[in-house]
Amino acid sequence: MAEYDGNVSLAPLLVAGSDPRLPASFPDENYVVRLWDFQVDRPGSGLQACAAGGVSCVLGFEGQRPLWLPLEIPEQWCGLLGASLALASFLQQERGAAGAQVLDISAVDILRSFADQNFANHKAFPESWSRNGRVTPNHGGIFPQGFFECADGHVAIVGRSKADWEMILNALDKPAWAIGLLLDPVYLAKNSQEVEGLFHAELAKFTRDQLLQLAIETGATFAPVYTPREMESRNLVPVDLFDQDGYASIPFEFLPF
Repeated sequence: MAEYDGNVSLAPLLVAGSDPRLPASFPDENYVVRLWDFQVDRPGSGLQACAAGGVSCVLGFEGQRPLWLPLEIPEQWCGLLGASLALASFLQQERGAAGAQVLDISAVDILRSFADQNFANHKAFPESWSRNGRVTPNHGGIFPQGFFECADGHVAIVGRSKADWEMILNALDKPAWAIGLLLDPVYLAKNSQEVEGLFHAELAKFTRDQLLQLAIETGATFAPVYTPREMESRNLVPVDLFDQDGYASIPFEFLPF
């Protein structure tokens, strides 16, 4: 993408959509991203978004009042996505898009997508899923979580449950060291130094392609890190993900006023 040359006409405008002092349209701006702490065209707070988005239904202790996300997280997510869209607008303009654009980011829509993920977990864990404070059992936060080296690069591995760790170990041919507490990913989350060296040594036996194949065959949560060209050559992405110039396509459409 070309370096921004200071042309004000190219600069996107980020506004708080719920601010009643702002006009409904911005004819002098090419791109406008409106951030709504609640819902589009409805002023409100992130706390209300937690309730309307369903987050409060999946956070809290059983038998007690529901909770909400702390530290103004709904508003922060609005800002993050809004900033991402504003940055993407530079790329869109560079590719010749014409006409003014308005994009609305709603905290309710963002949180609803999060809540739907948590709600869906009961299908995979029909007996163990339950409200448990600010987390749900078997949903993230345990070992392994992150990017790990393998024979020819890196692989992302996400362990969400004991079952995931079991599948990972099985895919790696059940290493002899995997006994006792090293079979417990909850314990390893606090004592990862006891297994990291052993785990890296196992991953070093496999290439990214081999780990991808193991993931497909066993369900182990391996996600090799590929370049865009590598993904395309392995047919791992939809045919329209990259445009003719080889750039990643923008995963949304800009609509005119």
